[in-house]
Amino acid sequence: PRDAAILQRRNIFILQRFRYHCKRNPKWRTDAILEMVAEEFFLSIVTVTKIIRQDDQTVPDPRTKAGKKHKCATQQQPD
Repeated sequence: PRDAAILQRRNIFILQRFRYHCKRNPKWRTDAILEMVAEEFFLSIVTVTKIIRQDDQTVPDPRTKAGKKHKCATQQQPD
């Protein structure tokens, strides 16, 4: 098993990258940003979505039709 502290740090960094890309690309669909973050961390988009949803429940599941149309929120919390 992985060290919990390392996973927690990784999850925080994933959330920061998601917010960075949302701020930088506010017109992009959420699923595109999730895909970009997933590629940066060599994780699946499902894993990244679950990590981000732990902090922000408004992020939709990108596998659904509504999730593919959702735009990234611009009023993200500060880092």
